[in-house]
Amino acid sequence: FVVVETSNALAFSMDVYPNPSSGGNINLLVNAEANQEVLVVVYDITGKENYSKVLITSTNGENVYAVDPSSKLNSGVYLITATSQQNIYSKRLIVK
Repeated sequence: FVVVETSNALAFSMDVYPNPSSGGNINLLVNAEANQEVLVVVYDITGKENYSKVLITSTNGENVYAVDPSSKLNSGVYLITATSQQNIYSKRLIVK
């Protein structure tokens, strides 16, 4: 007989929209298991931190969060990172 191990763990993924953005409302779509801690940080091109927040995913699968920087992001390229379970995921965001 053959033993097959399967994992029910969801593969973590994230996406950012709208992208490109006007710098106002930015949404982060996180695909993860429920109750997963995710540190989200938005950096500008110089590496300056513009936003950071710890999120706890509420459900298995897709969770959507509003990224609400204290002030509107200026035009340019930003790096949004999500750190979860010692892995770092990143997406580029373009602000017009």
